[in-house]
Amino acid sequence: MSVCRTTTSHFFLTNMTTLTALHSSILLLQESIKILSTKLDTVLQVPTAASILLFTQSSKGTGRDKNDSSNKQREKILETLLSNETAKLIEDPTYGSQWRTLHSAWKGALEQLAVKKGYTHYSDIKVESKGGRGYNYDYLVNYVGAGEAKVEFKFGGTSVSTLPEYFNPDANKPFQPVKYADFFYDKHLDSVLSVYDIPKTDKPSKEIYLKHVHSNSSSLPFFNTLYDKEKSDGTEKYKAKATISHASIQEYLHLYGASTDLALLTSEFQRSQSEKTFLLYQDGVFHIDQIKDEELIAKSVIGVQGDSLLIQSAAPGTVHKMLLRWKNHHCVLLPAWQISMIRKSATPTLTPSC
Repeated sequence: MSVCRTTTSHFFLTNMTTLTALHSSILLLQESIKILSTKLDTVLQVPTAASILLFTQSSKGTGRDKNDSSNKQREKILETLLSNETAKLIEDPTYGSQWRTLHSAWKGALEQLAVKKGYTHYSDIKVESKGGRGYNYDYLVNYVGAGEAKVEFKFGGTSVSTLPEYFNPDANKPFQPVKYADFFYDKHLDSVLSVYDIPKTDKPSKEIYLKHVHSNSSSLPFFNTLYDKEKSDGTEKYKAKATISHASIQEYLHLYGASTDLALLTSEFQRSQSEKTFLLYQDGVFHIDQIKDEELIAKSVIGVQGDSLLIQSAAPGTVHKMLLRWKNHHCVLLPAWQISMIRKSATPTLTPSC
């Protein structure tokens, strides 16, 4: 009987382990299918006459997923806007005039850009999409026979300084002597586990945690648990987790903000933003802007604003506001910087860095 019970227990434990692993695999597969489906919808989306409504201010989404989807559709439309594919849209009885306005504005902006680049003789303008993590701009515009231009499209705004962000690097770059995810794991992750009654024994090693946390999704069951708990455990616990998130960022910036590696930050600014032109569309007009070389040189850390903004100066009258945040749910995945730029003589109200 003892042998039988031992065998049965072993069989049960083995199968429970298998079922747990299978469940995690199914969750990962479902998430992957969702992501792939969204990407396919965007890639295969064929513009209709009503797609022009994506270029009205009222088309701005109410969430990050909605905005991302709409922006990808806008980018796809602009890539082919000068081709024959849009001829029937321009003639549409309902939306044709709006398509003609967009077509004229886009063509005019690209022609203006050619003048700024000194391209006076070219036979055609060809727009190739380059959007994606491998590039830091949306289009490579080829002025056939003359040269090329790197273009970043933004919906809304009239200049780079009116954008909520112009650069969005992950926080895994060593701008500070200690990376935020390392700091969070050591100082604040246990508090999140306490909020959701997750045993500390479920916490992965720091090495495994850091391998996964800088991704937008993870197959690690630990992160699935954090997602599930956020959905199931109610608003109060979510607020408690958000409080931990804000407090950890504020503490981190006060501890390490003043030690920001300005040379590395400058190098990253230059790598990602040099020789790139912004075309910003608002109210039927494309506005042309470019970040000047001197604006890409990080000169000094001014201080911390609020609980999540690191402010540093560049050219006279120019400051960069570096917002540190979690892109994929508070305290779960992908801490990143959302960087904006202000061109003005007055500096914001700050708390000096320690």
